[in-house]
Amino acid sequence: MVDTKITAKEYLLIVFYSIEEIKRKNNYLEKIINKQAPKDIIVTSFEKIGKNYHHSTVSAEYICNEIIKVQNEIIDLKIRVSEALDFIEKIRKPQYKTVLKLRYINGKHWSEIANLMRLNDKYVFYLHREALKEFEKIWKKEQ
Repeated sequence: MVDTKITAKEYLLIVFYSIEEIKRKNNYLEKIINKQAPKDIIVTSFEKIGKNYHHSTVSAEYICNEIIKVQNEIIDLKIRVSEALDFIEKIRKPQYKTVLKLRYINGKHWSEIANLMRLNDKYVFYLHREALKEFEKIWKKEQ
């Protein structure tokens, strides 16, 4: 769980950055699997160090362990996002839920949110402020 000394907005920003980190880690996994996945027992690569190439051997076990480590990190991040979504779902007003999801889960900009909700920007800011208050009550109560 996240430290309760932070605000609801800070918590939701952590969730937003967690989603971005999940994307980065998935890209990293894709690179590992596509470029370094063990075809046999050993993968050989050459790295340029200075003027010369350095020959290195990476074992299949190392690659598998790296994949497992990153997958576990992704799972932890997804749990954080899931918890935040659970808190958002406990908010009664649908517009509050929508604003928070669009902003912190989908990463939309304010103008995009206003267009999607067919509202003016000022009203979206008002909804956001009120949604954060509701979210904070629920989040603090659950801690």
